[in-house]
Amino acid sequence: MPPATPGTSSPQCFALLICEYVQKDDGGTPRTIVGTFNHVVGPTDEQLPPFFVYAGVTNVEGSAEVSLIVQHEDGRVAAEYRDRFEFPNRQYAQTVTYFLETLELFGTGRYEFRLLADGREVSRRSFYLVGPEDSEED
Repeated sequence: MPPATPGTSSPQCFALLICEYVQKDDGGTPRTIVGTFNHVVGPTDEQLPPFFVYAGVTNVEGSAEVSLIVQHEDGRVAAEYRDRFEFPNRQYAQTVTYFLETLELFGTGRYEFRLLADGREVSRRSFYLVGPEDSEED
């Protein structure tokens, strides 16, 4: 399928969730999203426990690159994931599940999970890494 023609597609995000787990059926279709969250409290000098990012893009026709960028509030990029998908028509809804098994962040602060389609940002979700001393949780 040819690449999406600039100006003919206006990618739209219909989901961008940070969660503990995404359960899929036998065909690989996501069916259940478990434990959504927007922050983690814990030691900031250690690797985060594994988690998932579930995303969905529509209103694209042709081939498009879908990217997830994890960026600290100071602009540093902690991780970037890219995949190319085929969109047979604009009504097609492409879902993507990213398993972030070994994500290492730069320390406490706000991070943006940015979703892009062919280099155009279609959504973002804020995520916070909070040190134990800054937490109100018990």
